[in-house]
Amino acid sequence: MAEVQIEKVMIDNEDKLIYQTPYGEIELQEDKLLSFSDGIVGFSNCTVFGLASHPAVKNSPILILQCVNDATVNFAVVDSKSLSFEYSAEDMAEAIKSSGVSSKDAIVMFILRTNESDEGAKSITANVKAPIVLDATNKVAKQVILNNRDLSTQYEI
Repeated sequence: MAEVQIEKVMIDNEDKLIYQTPYGEIELQEDKLLSFSDGIVGFSNCTVFGLASHPAVKNSPILILQCVNDATVNFAVVDSKSLSFEYSAEDMAEAIKSSGVSSKDAIVMFILRTNESDEGAKSITANVKAPIVLDATNKVAKQVILNNRDLSTQYEI
């Protein structure tokens, strides 16, 4: 398992956490951390996360969701609007209800996965079956698993 270095610094009167990740160095602002009361599926002990720009790709819609409880846990994520993916009204209502976030404050994000074929070809998929619904104002988020069987954990992007 790769070692992750963490450093806490004060920059411009703001406490920041700096992580050395497989993606490169990222900064999280302590006052903007998100609380996941139930953690992420498979990572229930990971309840505090921060979002950071992807350090290797400027102006990318892909962000890094970095766990603060366990520095070795991080995910590449993307806002659903960046993919032009739209849920049905029923699926969106289920996501909002399950998350407890108000619909006007909801931001829906997908965890991304890089896949490599036996021939070496790479592709990226998004988990649209289990989106993350977050409320940046109240700094809370929840990953929800939607009941719609037509939704995939490996939606090709």
